[in-house]
Amino acid sequence: MRKKAVSPAHRRAVAQELVKNEACSQRAACHVLRPTELVLTMLGETATKQIAVSRNAVGFNQNKLVAAAGGKIAGDARKNLEKELGVPVVSPDNFLKFVAPENPTLALPSSYQEAAEKIKPKKSAKQS
Repeated sequence: MRKKAVSPAHRRAVAQELVKNEACSQRAACHVLRPTELVLTMLGETATKQIAVSRNAVGFNQNKLVAAAGGKIAGDARKNLEKELGVPVVSPDNFLKFVAPENPTLALPSSYQEAAEKIKPKKSAKQS
């Protein structure tokens, strides 16, 4: 069974509907990828997984190198496709800007003493 092609107008309508839905955030709308973007993402993820398996990557540092190699494969594919087509294949609409929270739930202590005070057990009325 073949899937029907989805028009850019339909993708925009879906994204707008996601934003209207109270359960979804603005970030969810950004995940409506163009087919080429999806294929390149899948290429990077698949390449990374296969490289990790072939190299028997264990631990953060080894997997970080593997992820860079997989990302390079997808990045090179994107650049080659853009060079051949003469137009960008990645939409700027999907770029997520980092927005720092107004009231961060976790604030790093400025000193060792402050950190120690935060984790120090509180004395109860019975211990006093």
